[in-house]
Formats: sequence, C-alpha cells, structure tokens
Amino acid sequence: MSVSIIVPIYNAEKYLERCLDSLLSQTYKDIEIILIDDGSTDSSPLICDRYKKKYKKIKVLHSKNNGQSIARNIGMNLATGKYICFVDADDILTKDSIERLIVIAEIGDYDIVCGNYFRVDKEIKVSSNLFTTGKIDKYGCKEDKKRYHQLKTTSLFGYVWGKMYKSSFIQEHKLKFNISNEIFMEDTLFNLKTFSFNPKYYVLNEPIYYYYIYKTSTSNKSEDITTKAINMLQDYNYFLLKEQKYDDNIDLFVPLACRVFCWVIIKKIFVDGVSFYKIRNIIKDFMSNDFIKVLFFHKRAYSVLSDVPSTSQKMFYNLCIFCFRFKLYNLLSFIFICIYPLARIYINKIVKR
Repeated sequence: MSVSIIVPIYNAEKYLERCLDSLLSQTYKDIEIILIDDGSTDSSPLICDRYKKKYKKIKVLHSKNNGQSIARNIGMNLATGKYICFVDADDILTKDSIERLIVIAEIGDYDIVCGNYFRVDKEIKVSSNLFTTGKIDKYGCKEDKKRYHQLKTTSLFGYVWGKMYKSSFIQEHKLKFNISNEIFMEDTLFNLKTFSFNPKYYVLNEPIYYYYIYKTSTSNKSEDITTKAINMLQDYNYFLLKEQKYDDNIDLFVPLACRVFCWVIIKKIFVDGVSFYKIRNIIKDFMSNDFIKVLFFHKRAYSVLSDVPSTSQKMFYNLCIFCFRFKLYNLLSFIFICIYPLARIYINKIVKR
C-alpha cells in the first residue's frame, strides 16, 4: 500500500460515515484505511465493522478508551503504506486530497507534505495563512526560509491532519505521540519533534481538508491546562536535550513557548473569566520552572523572535520575555486583561467549539 490513512474514533456516530465516504471516494486508490475504535460507547464500532465487511481496504481495531494519542500510535504500528495520513473522524478530505499530496511527495521525495484546509462553521472558509506554496527549509534559500518561519507560527503547523508523512522518516526517528494524559497539544508536540529533525518539507497553500467546528467540542471545558501546557513544553525541552538539538531548534522553541503561554492565559480567561490574580498566578507558575527560565534567558531568545512574520506577535512575545526577565508580572497581567477582547475574537476563529 502506498498510503495508510489513520482515523482515531471515539463516539463519532454522527459524522463517521461522512468521513469514511470521503476516504473511499479518493481519486487516488492505492490506500488502506485504518480505523482505531477507541472504546466508543455509541454505534461507531458497528459502523466501523459494517464498512470493514464491505470494503477490503479498511482495517478495524477495537480497543478500550485510551485516548487519541494511543489510538494514533496503534494505527502507525498497523500501517503498511509508504506514507501516513491522519484524519479526524468528524472531518473529511477533498476528493483529490491524497492524490495531490502524494504526487508532490513522490516527485520531490519529501518527508512531509502539508496542505491548507477549509474551516467549516456556519459557512465554509479557506484558512487564511501567510505562507506561499513551496519547499520549507530553514537552511535553504530566502523563500524556503521565509516559508519555514511563516509555517512554524501558524495554527496549521500544529495539526497532524492535512499532512502526509513518509513512514520511513517516522520509523527512522522513532516518532510517537506522547500518551500522557497530563499534557495537551499532542499534535503540536509530535510535529515539533518531527520538525526538529529537519525533514524535507513541502507546503501546499491550497485546501485539501475540511475541518469542522462543533459546539459540542470539549474546548470550552475548564481543566488544568496550565500544568498540561508546562508538561508539554518540558517534554519538548527534554527531547531536544536528549537528541542534542536544543540550540539548533531554539528558533522553534522560543516562539512556541511564548505562543503556548499566551494561549493558556487567554483560554483560562475565556473559560473562567477575567481575574488579575489568576493571570498573575499563571505567569508565576510558568516562571517557577527552571527550564522555562533557561529558555527565556537564552542569549538568542530575542533574536529568534525577529523571524516571526506577524509584527503584532513579534512585539508581544518580546514584551512577554522582557516582563519575565524583570519579573514585571503585575504589568503583564494588566496587559492581558486589556488585550483580551481582541484575543477572544482570535480564539473564536480557530478553536473547535
């Protein structure tokens, strides 16, 4: 098989048939579809088995509810394709999605090919991203470097769906999803680790995926995302040190940490309401970690932010690091309260609700 499509499934009966039909109708036919039923309690397991019985290219594995990361890891272990794609059970692909990605992957011998996506809420909109179509390489020519810095700061970078990964690249670097329940942004962490090995990467700024937004999502639930965010950053920090890639990827790590820090505060305000003292406590929680202090006091912390394409992000991330270094926690808390109305507009645009 040339392409293995992995679909983790948990209680997706409302959308699963639509998803599977989009995979079966692909113009590129040399695919296997691996359905990992993650302990669903609705009719999803029956739907999986019915499709498996009807279509030989579908594999199904039923397991107890272990979470999406374990389901994806199981899928990767079962995959026999030269390439791997991930699809969420409530989303769909365009009919020529796999064909468009694999043509690029094969012609250029790319390790990863990434496409853009449609965001489907009350209407269908193409995700607005700054990057242009082409090769990504932070050591390459001017345009390749520009795309690299553009992509790494977009929400698209963090998603594993909408991308095609070469199986041999994943196996060579022993890449797996973190299975801990005490982190979040597992997709982003997986892509960060992948990116850290400097893969041969191509980005296609054309939509090949439909990303659906639902009010039933768990995104609005209150949880200890501060701890989970810090754990995710700590996992990446440990990974970089273990692989001896810390300094080589400081340009990834600094804006990531700034982005995650800002995301946590805005998300907590979004869920729990505006509170000066809660915001200040989050800031203190972040800076109580030695690895974050080392990161934000790194000699290149300011300079790597100069490559962030968004002027507003660049300025705000620099401000955050400045406030961290001089312990201006009250000032930073007040600034977050002031900018929250604008941040809420942003969060509403990108979060599955």
